[in-house]
Amino acid sequence: MTRFKETVYWETSVWVAWMTDEQRPNHEMDGVLECVQKVEKGQIMLVTGQSIIEMELLETTMSSEAQVKFNDLMKRRNCQKLPFDPRLHDRVRQIREGCRQAGIVVPKVGDATHLAYAIHYSVDELHTFDEAHLLPLDGRPQVKELTIRKPPVTQYRIEYP
Repeated sequence: MTRFKETVYWETSVWVAWMTDEQRPNHEMDGVLECVQKVEKGQIMLVTGQSIIEMELLETTMSSEAQVKFNDLMKRRNCQKLPFDPRLHDRVRQIREGCRQAGIVVPKVGDATHLAYAIHYSVDELHTFDEAHLLPLDGRPQVKELTIRKPPVTQYRIEYP
C-alpha cells in the first residue's frame, strides 16, 4: 500500500452514512464530507476491509445511486478495499478475548473484524459512528491503542435555508 500522509479506515456505519446522505447530529456529516474531499485531493488514503464491507453492505437496502457513489470512490488509487489475510481471524479472536478478560465491551464479530483490519494494516485512524461497540475502545490496549473516532470536523459547512 502506497503511504500517504494519513491512512484512514472507514467502518460500515460511515460508508452507509455517506452513501445515503444520512442526516446526523452535531455536524457529524461535515467530517465525512471533509474526509471525502481529502481523498479527492489526494491528501489521504481511505481504506476498508474487503471481505467485511462487502458482506455488511449486502445487509443494507441502498439505492443504485448509492452503490454507484461507493464504486466511483473506490476507483480512486487512494481509496482501497484491503485484501483479506488469514491472520485476521486470530486477530479478531484476540481482540474479543482481550476485551472479555478486561471486562469491557466485547465487539461483535463484524466490528472486531473492522478493528482487526485496521490494526493489521497499521492505519492511523478508524472512523465509525458506532457509539456502543467501537468508540468505547478508542486507545485501549486490546486494540493496540488504535485511534477510533467519528470523522473529525475542522471546518463546518454553512447551510443556507
